Amino acid sequence: MYGFERNSHVTFKYDRMSEVQKQCASVLSASSELRYEYSVSGIKGEFSFVNGDWRQDGGKFPIMPFDASKSPGTLSEDRASMNLVSFWVSDVDLDHRVKKSIPINGFMVIGITRDGNFVDNAFDGNPEFRLWPSHSQLSIPFQGIYTESRKNGGERVLCLLGNTMLPTREADPANPWQWMKNPGDIPLSEDDQILLVLRYPMTFTLTNRMISGELRSLNRESNSKYFDVVHMSSQLGKSAKYTFGSQQIVSKACNPYPVKDNLTDDGISVYKGARFCEILEEITREKPLSVVPNWRCNGTDDLQ
Repeated sequence: MYGFERNSHVTFKYDRMSEVQKQCASVLSASSELRYEYSVSGIKGEFSFVNGDWRQDGGKFPIMPFDASKSPGTLSEDRASMNLVSFWVSDVDLDHRVKKSIPINGFMVIGITRDGNFVDNAFDGNPEFRLWPSHSQLSIPFQGIYTESRKNGGERVLCLLGNTMLPTREADPANPWQWMKNPGDIPLSEDDQILLVLRYPMTFTLTNRMISGELRSLNRESNSKYFDVVHMSSQLGKSAKYTFGSQQIVSKACNPYPVKDNLTDDGISVYKGARFCEILEEITREKPLSVVPNWRCNGTDDLQ
């Protein structure tokens, strides 16, 4: 799902880096020296995500319209609309890496949908807006930097500037999408004043796995291209490196082990491989798990 290379014709640019330095000054001021030797594939995999959530507060300046009518040939009228956002790191410029940052390109698709075609139409790499019944999507290419911070227990940060074709919002705030009543070409306005900041946990654990971000318009509120801040969140993808923190919990709970067998004579080993869920599914499919009532607890023998 992160194979952005499917479009070999996409050209990646880094001609806005001076603007990036200016608009990302607050992020850069809190950055620390990069800890690891990163690879292109590693950054692309660890920082890309699909089908995150987004919302706008206030509702005064929406970023896009939505046509709630049924999409022909689908059951979309039976589904609630979803605000979804996907992001891919599309290029990494390791040749121009400095101590505290790495230049990158990214690509985002943000939309509202009920028909399930969100990602399938995302890989042409163009800044554009698409609208049809039960579906809206805005595609935004970005260029910016990857950096790291010690804030919030350590976090990885992407700060990027984007450009796209925004649907034109009319002056009447009560009815900003008046043009939707008349079939025809969608009125669009080119906008390159879009700032995206995404924050990732430095350590990926069971309780610390959320990506959070904001999409902001750098235009003034009086500008017709201005939109309310978009707040987004997602979980880390499968390529992210998980950090196990269960050693102390397991050693305490399993010492001594509640059921004596030959497999535990040499002590308990903790599996840290990538196939944990698959292995657990295989085991439980063949044989149910044994549940020990209230092991090392004070109380009744009711199963917990």
